[in-house]
Amino acid sequence: MATIVIRTVLFGDEPEPTVGDLLIRDGRIVARGVDLAVTAELDEELDEEVEEFDGAGLVALPGAIDTYAQLANPKSTHAPADDLGSGTIAAARGGVTTIIAPVLPAANGTLDVAFRDACNRAAGQVFVDWGFLVGIGQPTADSGARLQTIAGEAGFLGTV
Repeated sequence: MATIVIRTVLFGDEPEPTVGDLLIRDGRIVARGVDLAVTAELDEELDEEVEEFDGAGLVALPGAIDTYAQLANPKSTHAPADDLGSGTIAAARGGVTTIIAPVLPAANGTLDVAFRDACNRAAGQVFVDWGFLVGIGQPTADSGARLQTIAGEAGFLGTV
């Protein structure tokens, strides 16, 4: 497991400019502070060498969540220029760490097929955390059953 300390970053979420350190374990910030002392008390799982980096001149900002990113539907005349790959690269560069994208079935399509198609297009192409809100489209007698088949699958967040 990786333990990293980034020293002397500017915390971008403070009302007054504050420079401090971040302790990151397994990709998650577990502590922050000024002149942070990395000890076993601070990080109980500290069992390996700690990598330290100088963050002078860098700003640590909290990530944003885009709760309605129009990136998941296949290309059409009404689709945005970005797809899941290019759109999430742009999102990450802008500080967005999570997208929630609506998925709508094509005309005469079904919600489960649209969802699985979006998941297949997302595989290996999405560069931030993500999930899909699935539109029911034209309701049919089996819409409820189709919704139940995808309700527990990875990437499914709900319906729109």
